[in-house]
Amino acid sequence: GIGTITDDETTDFTITEIIGTLVSETGTTDTFTVILDSKPMSDVEISVTSADSGEATVDKSTLTFTASNWDTAQTVTVTGIDDIISDGDQTTTITLTIVDANSDDQYDPVDDQTVDVMTMDDDMPGITVNPITLIVGEPSGTANFTIKLNTPPNGNSSVTVPLSTSPNCTILPASSITITNENWDTGETVTVTAVNDNIDNTNNRTCTITTGDPTSTGTPADTDYNGLDVANVNVSVQDDDMANIYGTNLGGSISLTEGGATGSYDIKLSTQPSGDVEITITADAQTELSKDAGINYSNSVILTFTNSDWNTTQTITVQAIDDANVEGSHNGMISHAITGTVNDTNYPTSLSLTLGNITTNITDNDNLLPINTGEGETTSSTPLPDTMTVFTKFAGQGSGTISSSPNGINCKTIDEECSAKFETASHVKLIAKADVGSIFDRWSSKNCDKEMFLVSSHTCTAYFKAKPAETIVIISVEPTVPDVIPPVTIIDSIVSTTSDDIPATPDIDKPTISTTVNTVSFSEPSYEVTENAGQTEITVTRIGTEGKVSVELRSSEDDRHKQLVETLVWDDGIEGDLSVSITIIDNNIIDSNQEVILSLGAGENTSLIDPDTSILTIIDDDKPPVVNIPVDEIATPSTAPTTIPTKNTCSTGNVINTTCNFNQNTADIFIEEKGNIGYAIIVTNIKNNQGRISNSKIVEDITVTGGILSGYIANLGTLIDFEFLGGSINGATDEGEVVGTLAGKIINNSEVEGSFADVLLAPNTHITGGILEKRIIGDREQPATLESLLIRSNSIISNVILADDVILEEGVIFGENVSFYIHINYMKTNNIIGLPALGDAVILTGETTAMSFARLTGGVSENGGTFQRKSTVKRKSQLTIKSNLLVDVKHIGKQADILVVAVHTVNGKDTFYMIDYEGKPVNWNGHLTKLITFQKPGNLAPVQELEIWDAPLDITGSVIVYVGYRLTDGQIVYSPKDVIEMDFTE
Repeated sequence: GIGTITDDETTDFTITEIIGTLVSETGTTDTFTVILDSKPMSDVEISVTSADSGEATVDKSTLTFTASNWDTAQTVTVTGIDDIISDGDQTTTITLTIVDANSDDQYDPVDDQTVDVMTMDDDMPGITVNPITLIVGEPSGTANFTIKLNTPPNGNSSVTVPLSTSPNCTILPASSITITNENWDTGETVTVTAVNDNIDNTNNRTCTITTGDPTSTGTPADTDYNGLDVANVNVSVQDDDMANIYGTNLGGSISLTEGGATGSYDIKLSTQPSGDVEITITADAQTELSKDAGINYSNSVILTFTNSDWNTTQTITVQAIDDANVEGSHNGMISHAITGTVNDTNYPTSLSLTLGNITTNITDNDNLLPINTGEGETTSSTPLPDTMTVFTKFAGQGSGTISSSPNGINCKTIDEECSAKFETASHVKLIAKADVGSIFDRWSSKNCDKEMFLVSSHTCTAYFKAKPAETIVIISVEPTVPDVIPPVTIIDSIVSTTSDDIPATPDIDKPTISTTVNTVSFSEPSYEVTENAGQTEITVTRIGTEGKVSVELRSSEDDRHKQLVETLVWDDGIEGDLSVSITIIDNNIIDSNQEVILSLGAGENTSLIDPDTSILTIIDDDKPPVVNIPVDEIATPSTAPTTIPTKNTCSTGNVINTTCNFNQNTADIFIEEKGNIGYAIIVTNIKNNQGRISNSKIVEDITVTGGILSGYIANLGTLIDFEFLGGSINGATDEGEVVGTLAGKIINNSEVEGSFADVLLAPNTHITGGILEKRIIGDREQPATLESLLIRSNSIISNVILADDVILEEGVIFGENVSFYIHINYMKTNNIIGLPALGDAVILTGETTAMSFARLTGGVSENGGTFQRKSTVKRKSQLTIKSNLLVDVKHIGKQADILVVAVHTVNGKDTFYMIDYEGKPVNWNGHLTKLITFQKPGNLAPVQELEIWDAPLDITGSVIVYVGYRLTDGQIVYSPKDVIEMDFTE
């Protein structure tokens, strides 16, 4: 029969979501899937449309299902779209519609389906203030901050933020700023200006810029901005006032005449005090003072300055005391001090006054007194001779010279005493000058220290002191350096020198290196002991009894004595000698004399003076045995020995291919790979050494190239491109002159702590491995590179580049032109141009200085010319001032700020400026604590590149510029001399 089949398949499609569809303006996505409910006869196309593509988008505009994939779900990805409007969370409808024209007709009647997508808003109304801390300097320094909105306000609305400031600052705009829909993201700028005062503030003043509750206006207003929290701005006002006393002629001189011309000078305070300041002015026995324009005179006067008249000058009148003494032209002194009750802590009685003492130059009105003889003639009661004699002597532990003006005396310490005759009633000035290593202390009499008027003979003794050696301590800290920068290791380096070139603190701050009344030194500059003596005594001498004194005595390391490290202590009140025993080791080996370096260091309550280093020579007492062996009994070993024999003389041929000893001068030879010569005096050039040379001497002007060197080499010639496996290479003559040269590429692979001592390094020499000691001198134009080696204590290195893994023992001394590869590589990598070198850098801590491994460079360029450290430039010309700070390797990676100080001198008067981080000069009062930053704190790179100035300067006189950096512990690194200098001409 005929049956009926009923179709139970539905023509529709199904959408599947996972807990709804949710995206956000940050760009997150979500998905849903679509699948047909039944198999179509032909393709079915479904369009996918977002109702608001500004809030959410779909990744597919159509989905196509076929008879083969109708039951495979297809995925639609929805993505949230960001906007800048605070519009809350938005719902967007995604509509899916059967495209009738492209689909199976059975699906044409299927209804549209939708998916609701929630887009979460990420825009929150807010107000940003940047920065929230500022620095401005007196008298009228400025700085800016900006206020802007985080989102645009609705429509044409605007947002107003009220502003106010506490004392010490002013702001512009003064009361509020308004931000509109057009500038919401750039905002408004507020300028803060320092309010000047005349008070020396112990700490810098502050002010706060306070922001009020913001309000929105417009139609409609954006009420989301009403009452939002807005950050305040904190401002530090840098003080430029320093309490002191100013005036005319202060620290200078005044000319007076007995019974005639008077002089005067003015005084006022430099800052406004909080209470009365009393100043006492005192004259010596040569002058009198008046504070009422010469009406009343006295030996001393007291001036009082109040809070209201502090900057009104008060005048001191000075007159010479008219006595009857025949003095000739002579001098007096006027001193100043703060006295009385201290009403302002900025004006204590201990304040060091900039005004100093005033010298009075007095013209005498008295002559030698005549008497009447009773016979109508007037003669001297005791006629004076035509000449007077000036005797000079020397005293103290130092040395120097004494000369005179006019000429007549020219004495040295070795003369002990000398004299010269000068015309009676003439004026003579003695001049004392210390020798290198000494200091002039004083004259035996005050009369000797000034110009003498000769109406009698004089004896003057000049006292000279030995100059204390300055010990500079650098504490090693492992630097924080990026991995790409090669490390440099420094072992608790103490760099010692007695050179006069150690920089002193500049005139900027006038700190002094603290000294003590005690000195310590070796009793002898050198000692000798024979190898079999067992022990010997080393004596150290203390001079002075002030307090407890201690020093460390240390000897260098070797196998000929037991190394000595001992602390010597003198109790309070005790001076004189302390002796220490040093143990000598007798080794029964013929190994020549050995020098042991003894050094003093780590002094407490004392200065170390010369000699603070001494040499102990251990004299070898072992002699070679005398053995008479017939020549024909000398046997040739069947195999090469492991050590070079005492005999086995080399053959007379030119080619050496065995192990042998010359025991004489060499001829023209060629050493093959198996050749091994010893005990030779090399007097001919060896150009291509392929073998080994041991225990030999290279004479002057001779060159040895290539091969292996071992044993002990005395090199007075040149050694090039070799490997070293021995004990030492020494380049000094018997007289101690360094003449031996190393050149090319040198590798020290010695396993017995082999060292190079007292050597010259040819241009571009590269040494890897081993030990360097004593005097190491490279080429100034093309310095040597040192890598992966140790430099012994008390060595002096010059004209070298310290590369990777260089270890500096305690007491290494830097000569000229020592640089670090870390600086060179950084400058090359970052294309930093080289600049002229400034003076040696020091570390300033409080009132003491220590040598630094930093190298500072800098210069000035006029109208685009070359950079020069010292230059004469034209007024108003374009000047560019730059500096590179090659940072101390111990400080790389540490936090520090950069400092720039300029001193402008016109007609002998100095004015000090700090350059702030905006490049503006700010007056500086000389206090280190008041220094402001040129570059804000950050981690120090190996080289800090500074662009200090790039503009014309319309000034006269001269300018010097100091550069440096300040660590977080307050230490300042800078060059105190040979800095950037400019003299201005029209």
